[in-house]
Amino acid sequence: MSFLNSFIFPREISMNAQGGPRWATEVTINDGGYETRNQPWSYPLHDYDVGWGVKTVPDLELIVSAFHGARGMLHAFRYEDPLDWKSCTRDDDIAEDDQTLIASADGGETSIQLIKTYTYTGGASMSRKITRPFDTVLLAINGATKTEGTHFTVDDTTGLIDLTGGTSPHGALTLADTVTAGFHFHVPVRFNTNSLPIRLGAIHYGETEIPLVEVRE
Repeated sequence: MSFLNSFIFPREISMNAQGGPRWATEVTINDGGYETRNQPWSYPLHDYDVGWGVKTVPDLELIVSAFHGARGMLHAFRYEDPLDWKSCTRDDDIAEDDQTLIASADGGETSIQLIKTYTYTGGASMSRKITRPFDTVLLAINGATKTEGTHFTVDDTTGLIDLTGGTSPHGALTLADTVTAGFHFHVPVRFNTNSLPIRLGAIHYGETEIPLVEVRE
């Protein structure tokens, strides 16, 4: 997959866009009216319509530039979800204990994947792989603060933390270590259309449809 890692979809447009998660659930109803439900995905993909964020001609010009740069559906890029772009809730500041990456280490781990866990009704939870972090990642091991660039490094194209990187690397985890983190992240997306019909009069009424879809990494 071709990815424009240095390109971030314009935040001033994404913050006014609409969108959210989409599951692939298959429902079969038998002759008696009973259902069988199957869900082949372990995590949803997100769909967005950024046309809702286009309110002015300069906004539309930004979209056109982005569309040309991405070559329509060819290249994926970074997108900031207006609701879900932090390890914490939207209105809070990130903290190093936001997310538990490893609850009890086996010992010997030198790399750790960034994840965000969603807990919902009845205590059930789902973990989401984070592949496109941005800004500084806050990390703690057994409650002790570690510093990015000193004790560890982060790959912003995979979301992998390398404990052997940095100027004074932490090294491998020991048995039963707990690792927590706080971070900001983008969603990897692409345009979900190869054409961009433009009607200038429509932008003032939110009628311009410009679909994006998350790409799984």
